[in-house]
Amino acid sequence: MPIVFDFDRPTDKDYTETVQTLAGMSMFVIADVTNPKSTPLELEATAKQFKIPFIPIIDISVDPRPFAMLVDLQKSFHWVLPTLSYESKEDLLDDENLKTYIIDRAVAKREELRTAKSQEPEIILIRKKSAVAPPS
Repeated sequence: MPIVFDFDRPTDKDYTETVQTLAGMSMFVIADVTNPKSTPLELEATAKQFKIPFIPIIDISVDPRPFAMLVDLQKSFHWVLPTLSYESKEDLLDDENLKTYIIDRAVAKREELRTAKSQEPEIILIRKKSAVAPPS
């Protein structure tokens, strides 16, 4: 079920706690970074805490470049996917575009993360090296 976080500040939690709670229950997060106000802080807090796909989007007709720190998040956390730019809400919300550029990419990344999380880490056995001379 899609959740749009665009409401008044809750009285019992701050914005970051609320965003973290919602992100923790989500399969993926779409973050609009057009003219961000609190988005940089919220993205940093949630991307570090939750290993789920984050898809930044930006309306380039309003703001051609995302905030500078976004690149750092994308380099540090591979689950923060490349930024998607759009010129109109119609283009962004077109069913085919939404499926191809957002949903399919998010689901693929989620499956990659789930597979990685389910794998057991490798265990390496340390043994004393034998004093046998190498073959000549």
